[in-house]
Amino acid sequence: MGEEEGRRGRHETGRAGLGVWLRRAKLICVVVVAVLVVIVLFQNNKPATFEVLFWRPEVPLAVLLLGVFATGALMGAVVAHLLRRRRG
Repeated sequence: MGEEEGRRGRHETGRAGLGVWLRRAKLICVVVVAVLVVIVLFQNNKPATFEVLFWRPEVPLAVLLLGVFATGALMGAVVAHLLRRRRG
């Protein structure tokens, strides 16, 4: 193995290296957001009433927050999928 090849192997700065870094950064962000969501859910366990047309269910606030978060995450995933499909 030559000196040039050895240096390239230790310090990957090409596109593949950036992809690995971005995947790790994305994973870290997902874990941080998930931990924050769990903390908020455990701190909000009081009952909450919300109105949908003529229906007024009373559910724990944590369940309501989880539903809103899941809906937002699903909508974000759908938009990301549509944008990726449009580009490529």
